[in-house]
Amino acid sequence: MPFLEGRDLSPLARTDLPLDAVINQEMARRYWPGVSPVGRRFEISGTFYEIAGVVRNAKYLNLNESPRPIAWLTIRAQFIFTPTLHVRARSGDPRALLPAMREAVRSLDPEITLIDPRSLAQHVDNNLFMQRVPARMLSVLGPLALALSAIGLYAVLAYALAQRTREIAVRLTLGATPRSVVWFMVWQHLRVVLISALVGWLAALGLNKVIGNSLVGVSFGDPTVYLGVPALLISVAVLACWLPARRAAGVDPMVVLRAE
Repeated sequence: MPFLEGRDLSPLARTDLPLDAVINQEMARRYWPGVSPVGRRFEISGTFYEIAGVVRNAKYLNLNESPRPIAWLTIRAQFIFTPTLHVRARSGDPRALLPAMREAVRSLDPEITLIDPRSLAQHVDNNLFMQRVPARMLSVLGPLALALSAIGLYAVLAYALAQRTREIAVRLTLGATPRSVVWFMVWQHLRVVLISALVGWLAALGLNKVIGNSLVGVSFGDPTVYLGVPALLISVAVLACWLPARRAAGVDPMVVLRAE
């Protein structure tokens, strides 16, 4: 994480310096808005820490979290029973360093062992596992559900309009033009679709508030999702209304009335 202000924590050997800490952007913005927090102090459990530097915001627990205030405290003021060590490899596969790391720890204390060593890539993969499984399922089920919705919507609207063939014939007999009849029928059925699309759109926005943190790459109000899907279904509805109405309007009204 790059530093935006100040410096890193003081070396552990510098016991003559005050206890210091490094904070992130969000903590600086929330508690010291508009001023530099470097050199200021804050208290945790009765211990005061002086801010040495500010680093850029990052993801700490999962990839979907919102910015949160974070502080890294000097180890001079506390004892850590299970420290987490971060080792950076200059080149090559970082896992190749594991034997040398184990040997270095063993040389300090033969009874100490490394627990759960893993690379950064492995750490990210582990955190993404519970998101990738439903994402892969939804990548298949989502388009399938959309296709089934479009087919069902087309079938229902086409059938409803086919049932009104006699009404269309009567309107044409009384002097209505085929074009006006077609658009009248389209608008009558499309009204219901538009109201339903609005209700579904609002429900989707509300649901996004509940499960939004579980969605990677889908922001609140994403136009691809919140405009693309309704636009597709409305287009299918227009087609389902227009084709049967146009077909019915093109038939001789007298033929239809005699058949009825």
